[in-house]
Amino acid sequence: MNNSTKNYNFPDLDHCWRIAESNLKNFGASDQSIQSFNAFIQRNFPKAIYKIFDVNVNIGCDFSRTFKAKCVNVVVKKPVMLNNDIDVKVPPEIKANSHICRLLKCSLVSPIYLKLDLYLDNKHEQINNVLLCYVPIMVGSDLTLPRKKLNITDDSYFILNGSEKVIVVQEKKIDKCIVVAGNKCLYRVPTIRSYWWLEKKDDTICICSKYGHCWVAVLFAHFDVPLDTIYPVEIRDETKYLLEEKEPNYLRKNFKLVFPKQTSVNLKCLFDDENAKNLSQLIYMCYALKHNLDVYDRDHISMKRIEMPSDLLLAIGEKSLKRVVHSFQRRMLTYIEKYPHRPLIKGVARAIDNRVVTESFFYALQTGNWVAAKGNVGMRTGVCQQRSNYNFSSILAQSRRFKSGDERRSIIGQREVHGSHRGYLCCYDTAEGKSCGVNKHFASLTNVSLYFDEKIVIENILKEQKIQIKEQINVSKDHLVFVNGLLICQLIDADHLQLLYRTMKQYRRVGIFDRGISVYIIREHLYIRTDAGRLLRPLFVVDNLLNHFDTSRRPLSDNFKELLDAGIIEYVDSQEEDTLIVAESMKEIVKGKHALCEIHPCLFLSLNTNYGCVYPNHNQGPRITYQDAMQKQSQSTIQENFKDTMYSRSHYLLYAQKPLVTTKLQETEGFPISGGLNPIVAIAPYNGYNIEDSLVMKKSFIERGGYRMLDIKTTSYAGAEVITGENVAGQRRYNESMYAQVDDDGLPVPGKILNKDDIIIAKYSIGEDEEKTDTSKKTGEKFGRVMRVIVGHGTRRRKGPSEDSAKVNVVTYCSRQPEVGDKFASR
Repeated sequence: MNNSTKNYNFPDLDHCWRIAESNLKNFGASDQSIQSFNAFIQRNFPKAIYKIFDVNVNIGCDFSRTFKAKCVNVVVKKPVMLNNDIDVKVPPEIKANSHICRLLKCSLVSPIYLKLDLYLDNKHEQINNVLLCYVPIMVGSDLTLPRKKLNITDDSYFILNGSEKVIVVQEKKIDKCIVVAGNKCLYRVPTIRSYWWLEKKDDTICICSKYGHCWVAVLFAHFDVPLDTIYPVEIRDETKYLLEEKEPNYLRKNFKLVFPKQTSVNLKCLFDDENAKNLSQLIYMCYALKHNLDVYDRDHISMKRIEMPSDLLLAIGEKSLKRVVHSFQRRMLTYIEKYPHRPLIKGVARAIDNRVVTESFFYALQTGNWVAAKGNVGMRTGVCQQRSNYNFSSILAQSRRFKSGDERRSIIGQREVHGSHRGYLCCYDTAEGKSCGVNKHFASLTNVSLYFDEKIVIENILKEQKIQIKEQINVSKDHLVFVNGLLICQLIDADHLQLLYRTMKQYRRVGIFDRGISVYIIREHLYIRTDAGRLLRPLFVVDNLLNHFDTSRRPLSDNFKELLDAGIIEYVDSQEEDTLIVAESMKEIVKGKHALCEIHPCLFLSLNTNYGCVYPNHNQGPRITYQDAMQKQSQSTIQENFKDTMYSRSHYLLYAQKPLVTTKLQETEGFPISGGLNPIVAIAPYNGYNIEDSLVMKKSFIERGGYRMLDIKTTSYAGAEVITGENVAGQRRYNESMYAQVDDDGLPVPGKILNKDDIIIAKYSIGEDEEKTDTSKKTGEKFGRVMRVIVGHGTRRRKGPSEDSAKVNVVTYCSRQPEVGDKFASR
């Protein structure tokens, strides 16, 4: 311990572990996905609706009339159950939840209603409660609360037609950041389609696109940028030459070589904004390219962003919304032309088709086929997957997994462990084979930032603190301020830079600003990031930690949220961490040197590794990777709600025991206590029977219940066929014994034993000629003892006349013993 901190009574490792443990108890394993979905349904999707649902067109033979339609309010209702095939009536006192949706094989969704203002010339009409769509709801989000959570992984999934779906978040390149790669400099804005960059060509810098290139000085000359602010000097001379010798038409002609669709020289095709301040951004890009600043490291974690459920679902929602608005505009114009004197409200019901957006969400979540990220063309596959309900470990891994590229491409950089991954990603928990290094997992307490409006930072902070800025930006000098990669202003001196830096840090720590924003200083420039998708991890703030020991007699709290609210713990991203010195433990803290301190050493590993790998510090890295993969294939211990899960097939280990040697994480609330059996093992030759991976088990051990397994299967049927045990057309189906286990209602009685050739659902269909055809369903592989029979009656969803239909779920189970070919593995 350093002399400057030896008098402090620092907490031990057990105390630090309790701090990390309280985080998991309060927020769970999937909090980052749930918070992202909450942001989507409460803020991002309604904002997109307001922006896209805005119609303003001229109509009539001479285009003298005007039709306007604008969304003025968006209401997201409480979740309901949506049946895609049969509407089963449910008593109103039963609220829609994940449990009921699984039992009735339906979807958990929330309806979204709009309030529209319609204008035809000077006539104004308003319509309420227009159904836009049904949005699938993530279990565990704010709309589904309150609910009983069975374990730490019992959330962050969708329920579609009774099956559970999980979004696997995706990695993408950073947007809105100045990067220098070789002789190119890029600043990518995702909302514009025109792809452009700066490039060194013949001792000058040109602005380029796929169509052509021209001097960047063309832009500076067109907008009369002061010559003394332009750097480097070569571009200043070119700008002076263009101002003196060339006409405006010449500048416009050169600009069209790069952007042929533009009719004038403008900044909107570069920055999606006409603000003249963006010229300073362009000057700084030239300066950075000339002096080789902001060099791009493709594999650094700060150059990556994670597309969370909010970004992925918003891409689907925006694309389908544009289709709806385009169709709405076309249908309303047809209605006005056909019925010029009728109220507009009567045409709205037919003009908006609520199936378009609904089916887009359902198609994406059911198939996993997703539209590409903004600015890209094509489709992605495997974005949404069936929830891996094989065991607790597989669910835990899937909830914190993300995909970082195409596994078919052998790009070594994306697969290797980078130094910046430390503390943010687990270097061991990855797939074997072709997906090695592509499927990564978050470290134990890693979180992901949400979007925070940068206008709050720009407008409020600079005015509120009376921080003085220069009227004219000189990019060759210090004290520049960047917000999300965009040059905003230049401060007058280092004191004001430090004042702004400290203010931003303080506002973040006390919760005035979002705790996920990033603030750091590089080369006497201040950088602020408020964008979504940055990886964050919690660390102790050394100054606040030492102040607590200096001023308080109370011991350090072991509640993570209390420490976060007090500013003793804060979230930082990789870019900010690179500018600070982090102590490995509290004992190594040097006052005045270290800014941050690690919470606990095991937080570098993933939750899956901390949960299932005993003594990982005494094993080789590949051995930990193998164990992470094997424990996802192990038998699950029996769940609290195993009767209600309604999975097509599930396996549970009976008589599971608490392991003799376990991990701290396994003892945490929300994690299963048992995980296997503790047999007595003898490692010895046995006439060659146990060569390689073979095992010889004692017969009495198996008979006493060793590794006994419960095999539960669900048989489902939904349709309008007649379910009955009566004879068909006067004949008792050709084999009486096959129907012995079904009752008069055509369904088996709980407790009965069904063999493979027995009938599990007796039913028949009626043809057009009134002839009855036996369509009974055999048990097949779903043999065993009947545990539960669930029947729901309703009407089939169709355009024509509805018909009475039924939904049936028959749950059977049987116990299995180990047999030749079963795989066993030790921890």
